Amino acid sequence: MVEIAHNKVLYIFLDEGGNFDFSVSGTKFLTFSALSKITPLDEVPELSLLKYSLWRDGHELERFHATEDLQFIRDSVFQILCKNLSNYRLDTVVIEKRKTNPMLQSDMVRFYRTMFKILMD
Repeated sequence: MVEIAHNKVLYIFLDEGGNFDFSVSGTKFLTFSALSKITPLDEVPELSLLKYSLWRDGHELERFHATEDLQFIRDSVFQILCKNLSNYRLDTVVIEKRKTNPMLQSDMVRFYRTMFKILMD
């Protein structure tokens, strides 16, 4: 979250995809993504309503998480987000793991810092 102007806040949601296994059995790529929007409050009431409806129907979830949620829950969240998709910005860095410097492969803190710096730049 970054304040960019009076009463305007830029929210940045970060996520990575793939696995951190740099051997031949690991995924070929890693992705680091940032979804950004200035004050994403339009979606809050609908997302809250969805969460409470799911709780009422017996689905115990602490938060929405794409890799852990059932497909119908993911679909419901994406439907809500897609209503205002033009107001979001998505940036992604795709890393071909076999081309990653071996020093970064063995130092996850440095790897994360490097990839997220590239993403934020």
